[in-house]
Amino acid sequence: MTLTNALHMFKGGAPQGPAGTGKTETTKDLGKNLATFVVIQNCSDQMDHNSLGTNFCGLAMEGAWGCFDEFNRITLDVLSVITTMIKDILDCIKKGSGAVCIGDAPAFIAKPNTGLFITMNPGYAGRT
Repeated sequence: MTLTNALHMFKGGAPQGPAGTGKTETTKDLGKNLATFVVIQNCSDQMDHNSLGTNFCGLAMEGAWGCFDEFNRITLDVLSVITTMIKDILDCIKKGSGAVCIGDAPAFIAKPNTGLFITMNPGYAGRT
């Protein structure tokens, strides 16, 4: 219910909890029940804002959902950039018009059925 309400308000979702509790599977099953393509991306500390920005653009242009698994593994300097990208996409969807420009990519219209989700396992050692 919480994830569907978040989508209705043009927000994302962020389930968190121990490994193996169904965070990613819940997102995948919700997408399946709503006939929406869900792309799962396993995050690591090696990811940069350019590659994530490309993923966000592709998801928003197609109206697909992205589930960024173990999001808390991304480094803080990258998080500071990509949170702005996510906000820009969600703001564009909420307005219902206008183009959004992410990084070096050309401006595009984000489809309204785009969904961005993150999952976190905060209890793992060495992660924040």
